[in-house]
Amino acid sequence: MRHTLILLLMGCEAFKQVDQGVIDTGLGPRPETDTDTDTDTDTDTDTDTDTDTDTDTGGDPNAIDCTVVPPGDGNLPDLECASAFLQEGVPTLGNTVGGVNYFDERHYAGDSNWYCLPFLKGEYLSSERVYLFQHPGEDKWCDVTLESPCADLDLFAIRYNPYSSSGCPQAETLNIQCDASVTNGPFDESIDNLFENNPTMYMLIVDAFKPTDAWFRITVECSNTQ
Repeated sequence: MRHTLILLLMGCEAFKQVDQGVIDTGLGPRPETDTDTDTDTDTDTDTDTDTDTDTDTGGDPNAIDCTVVPPGDGNLPDLECASAFLQEGVPTLGNTVGGVNYFDERHYAGDSNWYCLPFLKGEYLSSERVYLFQHPGEDKWCDVTLESPCADLDLFAIRYNPYSSSGCPQAETLNIQCDASVTNGPFDESIDNLFENNPTMYMLIVDAFKPTDAWFRITVECSNTQ
């Protein structure tokens, strides 16, 4: 028994010496030496200064802004009944302000020689814009579109060349082909399928049945198919 006790004490001393030789770096407090240099200081300074001054045109970059003040008139200097020339395939922004004041109910009425409308919406005493358009002929069909979101504007097309005739057409002038689009309300108007074999001059008239100042866009597209 004594020998056994001595052996046990000797064994404990040996174990104690080994334990003292182990450095347990997990014991006791130690300073945090995390060398993670992640310096993510989120500096998202979103300074979105959206200066979009779109005046509620529905997001359409081609929309007509009815609030813009139109520039001065662009009348043709040698014609009292026309405002400008119109090119095929070129959308043209216009305003009745600064137009001419030549065409009225005498020209459009059902009892005139033009036969534009069987019934009139009004006296058409408003200023109008009148464009000269050279139909290319070549057996083409031409469509005229009027965008009029700002007011109730009407569209007329007459086959007439003021340079080869005696000036501006009169209500009594014969052999005038007249087409009209007079939808009620500020909507698009259109005159389609103007067909010609040879180059032919047209007058395209943007008018209102009552005095009106408003923006519009007019476009002519031609093709060999109807």
